[in-house]
Amino acid sequence: MKQVLAVLMTFLPPRYRAEGARLRSHAMVAAIVQMAAAMGYLVYRFYIFSWIRAGIIDGPGFYNPTNIWDVNGRRGGGILMMAEFIFDPLNALLLYLFLEGHIRYWAARLSNQIIGTLPLYPISAIHGLFDKAKYRRYVGALVADEVVRGGSGFDLKVYSCRVKLHWNPYMAIEFEGEFYQKFKEEYGAPPRRFIYYLRKSKPGHVAVVVDHYQIDSVLKPEPKKWAGTPTLLDAALPKRKLPPLVRDVIVRGGGARLDYDLKVYSCRPKQNWNKHVTIELEGKWYQLIRDEAGSNPRPYVYYLRMASSTHSAAVIRQYTPEDVLRE
Repeated sequence: MKQVLAVLMTFLPPRYRAEGARLRSHAMVAAIVQMAAAMGYLVYRFYIFSWIRAGIIDGPGFYNPTNIWDVNGRRGGGILMMAEFIFDPLNALLLYLFLEGHIRYWAARLSNQIIGTLPLYPISAIHGLFDKAKYRRYVGALVADEVVRGGSGFDLKVYSCRVKLHWNPYMAIEFEGEFYQKFKEEYGAPPRRFIYYLRKSKPGHVAVVVDHYQIDSVLKPEPKKWAGTPTLLDAALPKRKLPPLVRDVIVRGGGARLDYDLKVYSCRPKQNWNKHVTIELEGKWYQLIRDEAGSNPRPYVYYLRMASSTHSAAVIRQYTPEDVLRE
């Protein structure tokens, strides 16, 4: 019974399966059963369908148990008749389940990936929406972080209303010109349930990632994951409604109240700017943190932050405000 239940469990989306369960062989068995059942019933339905269609075409009494195979052979393979059969809702579903079984089988065999059946994923998605709503009620409203300086065993204690998943002991957290490392976290009472303990980084500590932290960072929208990359519409219609070519305008930021060092206004999208690219301007390195829509004649606005001294650049783009005029 446990083996049968394990096979049935592989049809469920991941959220309904036990984490870490070894179900590779059970998923392969389930996929084979799914393919066999779907194709078997589909063949049976085609047998009945072609028999009935032959009777409609040639009139009652034309077919009988002795000549059914001849009728199917001569009357059951027409293109329009096949289209009528395939586009029947139940037949289309059976064909889909057969193809889905193939995907589930090879996913389990080649990559040990357990994929549930697609019709159950909408239920999982609705369940996920309820979980997100419950979590939003749990964490409460957005409020600025609260920072406590210098205590027993820590240099900074940060109370936040949102979890900081990107903070870890191997990154540097820059706050008001000082660098810190997270070494402990715990949960507290609302509205700031998430508590982080930081200590100052030791001299000579090398950090691959630096987070420029501000107490109101939680109130700001997340930067676009694919900032600077062209959209599908941009790729399909690259010259749609573009303003005339004009030189870029650069506004310098920085300071305690601004989270950027450069703000670039451009008349053209920077398709090769993204979070993995380092932008060099006047001998200094910058990183893109976000972009937004502006107004003509420079509707593309990009925010850059100066890269840290320990930043390792994989791709460097040399930039000047006149580059757009050379396109």
